[in-house]
Amino acid sequence: MVGVRRRRGQAFETMMLVISVIVAVAILGVLLGFLGNISFGATGAKDTMKSLVSKIQQSGGGSEVSKRADFAEALRLKPDDIIGETPILSSNVKFWCAESEFCGGGTNAAMDVKNDQITVKTKASGAIVVCKAYKGTNAKYYNICIGSSDDPNAVADFCDGKCK
Repeated sequence: MVGVRRRRGQAFETMMLVISVIVAVAILGVLLGFLGNISFGATGAKDTMKSLVSKIQQSGGGSEVSKRADFAEALRLKPDDIIGETPILSSNVKFWCAESEFCGGGTNAAMDVKNDQITVKTKASGAIVVCKAYKGTNAKYYNICIGSSDDPNAVADFCDGKCK
């Protein structure tokens, strides 16, 4: 049998194509997982607050820091906007301003932060820190502290003081 060549059938080529697709999808999955963990700048303040409050509620305590979030002009936030699907009562959420020149409501401040409401006057980026405080026997207070993103550590220190 001289001159007879062994040929691979169509099934072999199809199987190689299927394996190539599986490998490509696996590589894509790894890359998307990696890119999902990278922050490409600031996110919206409302979504950031909701996420941080949810993390604190799920973990049972502690504090969470977002070094930078965008506050859109004319944004108005109340505790009901932040609690989302969590079992937290809106009366247990308090807003705090860590830097009066940034969020104290003065003429040059970007926003006015009161315990029950945030009113943004001009578009700004700031740091957000959320911590959980226990006062009384069963009450759990979620303190959301706002400050400029120039010094998120100062905002975190301020918020820690509100949660002790």
